Amino acid sequence: MKGKRSGLDTALEEERSPFMKPGFIASALLMIFVVLCVAVIAFDGYRSSPPVKGDQDSPAAVGVVVTEPPIDRAAGSAGPCPISALHDAVRPATAPSGVRWEIFRTLSLPYSVAAGPKRIQGEVARCFEHTPTGALFAVAHITARFILSPEWNSVVKYQVVSNSEVERYRMIRLGEELEAGTPAIPRSGEVTQLAGFKFVRYTGDSAEIAIARRDMQGLLIAFHQTVVWENGDWKLVLGANGTDSTSVERLNSLMDFVPWGDARR
Repeated sequence: MKGKRSGLDTALEEERSPFMKPGFIASALLMIFVVLCVAVIAFDGYRSSPPVKGDQDSPAAVGVVVTEPPIDRAAGSAGPCPISALHDAVRPATAPSGVRWEIFRTLSLPYSVAAGPKRIQGEVARCFEHTPTGALFAVAHITARFILSPEWNSVVKYQVVSNSEVERYRMIRLGEELEAGTPAIPRSGEVTQLAGFKFVRYTGDSAEIAIARRDMQGLLIAFHQTVVWENGDWKLVLGANGTDSTSVERLNSLMDFVPWGDARR
């Protein structure tokens, strides 16, 4: 759905971070962390039909926030993960409980004693439970860190399935950083926040999850991500041209999604 580009669209596009260069978007990634300007450009005209507000969209129903989870922050990133104690295949129908939210480069990410991550070194957060909820938490963390972290290469090494698209991603990313430098921490409001999820498929060895994200204007966009269970942990599968999402859809509400996100955001 295309319309005439406004002066605001142009101004926002000019202010975007080094990640947001047109060639980089087209050939690499940034689907999940679409900055407001990209949301406006990609879904021009969507402002005229704002999201439907209602109780189902409220971030208040996102689960219980708990205190510090027992995360091993000293363990080496390359070491094996603890053996996953759970192997259930029950997809969460409500927001996971026992969640603590921490800010990572302006993005709120979930932490859980049960689901993970259970090991963190530097900006690599890994070792998620072998369950649908563990897969959900893995998607939230990996897609954030392999794009926003200055240690993205370590994230890719340990948490992304190795294939030709990964090498394509590395080449594009390294080229962009040689030209423009390592991206700065996003400004407040530039990064879309978690708003909900929907399981499309779960087999035990793989999961496809639609993640809904909301920007500062209230616009909702859903991104479909896939993770697979490999070598004792969930790993992200990159799609064509190094993108992390197989499809993108705009939403008018969180209908059919489980609301999930940091109530403070």
